[in-house]
Amino acid sequence: MNIKARKFGGFRAKNQLTDRQDLFIGRMRRGKAISVKERQRKLYTNNKGDGGGYRYRGGRMWSGVYDVYELELTSVKDNTELRKLLIDTTGYFEKDSDFLFLLRGKGGYVSDEVLGTFLPIVVYWVYSGLYLMLGNMDNYRLHSKKDEDEKNLVSKKEVVKGVLLQQIVQAAVATVLFAVTGDDGESGADRHASIFVLGRQLFVAMLMLDTWQYFMHRYMHQNKFLYKHIHAQHHRLIVPYAFGALYNHPLEGLILDTIGGALAFLVSGMSPRTSIFFFSFTTIKTVDDHCGLWLPGNLFHIFFKNNSAYHDIHHQLYGTKYNYSQPFFVTWDRILGTYMPYELERRPEGGFEAKPVKDCKEH
Repeated sequence: MNIKARKFGGFRAKNQLTDRQDLFIGRMRRGKAISVKERQRKLYTNNKGDGGGYRYRGGRMWSGVYDVYELELTSVKDNTELRKLLIDTTGYFEKDSDFLFLLRGKGGYVSDEVLGTFLPIVVYWVYSGLYLMLGNMDNYRLHSKKDEDEKNLVSKKEVVKGVLLQQIVQAAVATVLFAVTGDDGESGADRHASIFVLGRQLFVAMLMLDTWQYFMHRYMHQNKFLYKHIHAQHHRLIVPYAFGALYNHPLEGLILDTIGGALAFLVSGMSPRTSIFFFSFTTIKTVDDHCGLWLPGNLFHIFFKNNSAYHDIHHQLYGTKYNYSQPFFVTWDRILGTYMPYELERRPEGGFEAKPVKDCKEH
């Protein structure tokens, strides 16, 4: 059976290791290898050296470098072989809930940074695809299908191309951000952060993203040059739909979404692992706000006043000076006088219409 080991964090000096890593290494060096004490295991790496890799014996690392290793299974064919492998390696690793012993197939290890970069993109297309699978849903639409086809000023093909371009820029910036701010793994505090700490980080990130997007979004409306040449592209979708949520001018996508997300990540102090959940949730929320539907039981409509109907008001000609807040709360709209409340009315032909309160519309 072929087993490979991949080294990560090898450039750290011993005194830079976290307490948990140091404890783990100590246990590996002491080992519980009574039953396999005389047996040697050779874990091949990509390094060319004497013997072609690192040797373990009795749970002791012979390489002389204090590292944490990940085993990669390349030829396990069935559960019997996997069970035999785990039994054979029992003496080399002590089970500890503080450490995750990763057994991967040929795909290898996927880091939190990679997931934080690309999973939100996958989530975007999967979640918007679910709305496409629901069909027309005429009884729950905020605009008729006819309005969607006739009022929008851009084809769906162009929308897809625009979203993909923004996501390429988004992925590039996220890669650089993680490379600059990351290290060789989360600290023990990050791995075992309390619910309170995680909740605080997520809340701070939400406030930061909301604040950044409100003022940048509002400025793009007030500056005639920026609106005409940049932000107007998003407003070609007078009748929003799910996969058009990130249809923006590339510069707007960079300023509002990508830089805003980076600031939320940095200010909140969240780890790359936490960012996976935050950016995936933010993506789902943004798609839902543009879905153009008012579905019964939608949790986003229950817990957030900033929802699909609220944002739909902003996409109408009378609402372009209101409801700038996105994607979570309506706080800044309320504080700065740009809040336009609405009411939902049933259309005779089916579906709903989000109508602004009369005095706000006249004002």
